[in-house]
Amino acid sequence: MVEYVKVCSNCGSRDIEPSRNVGYVPGLTGNERYFCRSCGQESVPLLIDESKVENENKDGFYKVAMVPIDTANTKLENIVSEIQWDGNEYVTTDNQTIFEEYKSTIRNNRCSNTIILDLMGIKTRHPNYKILKNIVKPKYNIWLDIGIHNDEDIFDAFTLDAGRVICSSICVSSVQVYEEAFDLSDHILPCICTCGDKVQWKSSANETDLFRVIESLKRIGYEEIIIIDLDCLGKNKGPDKSYASRISETFSGIIFGGGVREEDVTDLKNLKLRGVILDPEFN
Repeated sequence: MVEYVKVCSNCGSRDIEPSRNVGYVPGLTGNERYFCRSCGQESVPLLIDESKVENENKDGFYKVAMVPIDTANTKLENIVSEIQWDGNEYVTTDNQTIFEEYKSTIRNNRCSNTIILDLMGIKTRHPNYKILKNIVKPKYNIWLDIGIHNDEDIFDAFTLDAGRVICSSICVSSVQVYEEAFDLSDHILPCICTCGDKVQWKSSANETDLFRVIESLKRIGYEEIIIIDLDCLGKNKGPDKSYASRISETFSGIIFGGGVREEDVTDLKNLKLRGVILDPEFN
């Protein structure tokens, strides 16, 4: 017997819930309307044969949109910026757009999640909470990187209703911070950034071999780890697929980013990756 499931008519996601908008009463006000947590749109859902639902929704493969937000100037609208790594920190390029306009790119790419990077928080350790509160909404399934340095920063990030909090190696001093973070919450997602095949830490006196760091995080108990190849980030030349392949062999929970474009997703999905993170996309 064929079984049908309700999916978002805009992006095809099954992560939907009945509308909570004032004025809509389920069963009384016209066609039923649902809100989609994946794309943020409200619509009348479609009934789809469950056997034909996209594999991306069924197998749990993450396709995540990276959205770096430049919050340094509060007088400007929330700016999404392309970023690169200059050897010491993230720098923005001339490719920029307004966050409200960029949402359409996320929807068009049918991303399952969104990573918000607060560039000012990562650089200065002083996130712009006023701006972030207007961006980070539970319904958008946001993963948030505000520049976690210690446990206090973790608590601050969760006050913004983030679905998961990113703890990046470029901000923390050692693996010990990941041990403390793991004890605090199971919604922490470690992000290991590499450049020239070496892990980038806030402090230089740490293990730089990526594969040893991955093993350390696995021993702590992490089931998913983000790896960002800073060498390819923002270069518009695509990811290093051979590098991604080597990393994927070490652990089934790797979410890989750094230069990933929409056209690269299929090839990377064929590896043993848990997911991919798309670079910001600009026309």
